[in-house]
Amino acid sequence: MKVWRLITIISSEFQGVVQDQLFDKLQKVAEEDNSLPEGMNMRMIMEEWTKTTGFPLVRVSRADETRIYVSQVIS
Repeated sequence: MKVWRLITIISSEFQGVVQDQLFDKLQKVAEEDNSLPEGMNMRMIMEEWTKTTGFPLVRVSRADETRIYVSQVIS
């Protein structure tokens, strides 16, 4: 999934959104890009974050012009 598409979705379309609306939109983009592993969906991925106590610390670094690395620590 292209990072700029996620940034656009989150910043412009979802000010005051409910969780299900966000997950549905992210799922649509992921399907258009064919970017999810087989058997996975955005709800499964995102609920790991939203249903875990604490807060996620997400680190993103650029690998090259087209790839990024993402890691997470729960605090």
